[in-house]
Amino acid sequence: MPGSTTYPLLQYFKDGGPVMWPLLLCSIAALTVILYKAYQFLVIRGEAEPLLGRVEACVKSGEHDTAREACEGVRGPISAVVRTGLARAGQPKASVREAVEDAGMHELASLESFLPVLQTVGNVAPLLGFLGTVLGMIDAFFAVAKAGLGDPSVISAGIAEALITTAAGLIIAVPAFVFYNYFVARVNGYSLQMERAASHVVNLVGAEGSEA
Repeated sequence: MPGSTTYPLLQYFKDGGPVMWPLLLCSIAALTVILYKAYQFLVIRGEAEPLLGRVEACVKSGEHDTAREACEGVRGPISAVVRTGLARAGQPKASVREAVEDAGMHELASLESFLPVLQTVGNVAPLLGFLGTVLGMIDAFFAVAKAGLGDPSVISAGIAEALITTAAGLIIAVPAFVFYNYFVARVNGYSLQMERAASHVVNLVGAEGSEA
């Protein structure tokens, strides 16, 4: 537009000072984790109840191979837990329970993977922004001490550094926290489903009267 001024993103980065480099690393780490976790949850298909219903019907009719095939057709932690239980059909319930619990812990660890990175970025990015604010104000005061207050432009670089780093820290932290809480909610939901699936498959395929 005529008369408008542009301020390129690269110029913001330069004016933000040295703190912009760790903030850039934080943004890359957060974006990488967000994309990875979004894909991980995207490929998980199906809920526990429909799968458990199909498996129970197959097991009760003696079609164990069909039950395992039903699990193979569903990607996600629920099917992994159920498959583990089906692989130990006829064994004592204590043995089946131990196996499905181990499978559940493994799947839960996979679901929670890299979430601490996202949480750390959400906590650290505002602190880095605040650090940049402090450094920028220090630069501004040094400039005033050298040149005096006669020329306001001497402190503009320090003030710009202070404001840019603060904004950058918040811009990185806000989506990091939003996605972290969203992913944690998804993990908690799948954790509950795995617990229900584990209990169901133990009662379904575990040998009666063999409970430890």
